[in-house]
Amino acid sequence: LRIVPLYKYVGTKNMANGSMLPDISDKMGVLKGTFVSIKGKVLTNCDIPLKDRVMFMKTLLFSKSLFQCCFWPILNAQDLRRVHTGVMRVYRALSKKDEPPSYHTTDLDAITSILMPAPVHVLLIARLSLFSKLVCMPVGVVHVLLSEAFPGKRSWLGSVSLDLKWISENGTKFV
Repeated sequence: LRIVPLYKYVGTKNMANGSMLPDISDKMGVLKGTFVSIKGKVLTNCDIPLKDRVMFMKTLLFSKSLFQCCFWPILNAQDLRRVHTGVMRVYRALSKKDEPPSYHTTDLDAITSILMPAPVHVLLIARLSLFSKLVCMPVGVVHVLLSEAFPGKRSWLGSVSLDLKWISENGTKFV
C-alpha cells in the first residue's frame, strides 16, 4: 500500500509524518499578504475604533489564515513558531499607539492591549470548540468517532486531551 507524503483535503494540507508545516506555511503566507495590503488602511488606522479593527482581523485575516486550525494536532516547535510569528505580527500592528519607532512591543503588551488570547490559546480554543460540538452529537456517533481516533500524542484526540489537561492545571490564566 502506497503512502502519500502530502494530502490536501478541503483546503488543508496533511503530511504523512504528522507535520502541518506545508499547511501552516501557506496559511501564514496568506495572512502576511492580506495583512500587508490592509495594514495602513484598516489595522493601524486610529480613526477606526480598536474593537472594530479587532473584529475585522478575526473575520478577514483569521478566517483565511486559521481556517480549519481546529483540526490541527498539537504543533511541533517549528510549526507553532510560524503561527505565533504570523499572528503576533497582526496583534502588534493593532496594539501600536504613539510609541517611538525604537519601542518594541512585547508579546504580552500586544496581547493584553487588544484583549486577545495568545496564538497558542487561539488554537486550543478552536480545538476545544470543535470538541464541544462533537460531544453534543448522538452518543453512537461520538463513540464511533472517538473509537476511530488514534489516542497518540500527535493525534487530534491526543491534542484535545492535552488541551483539557492544560485548562485543568491553569484554570483561567489565559494569556
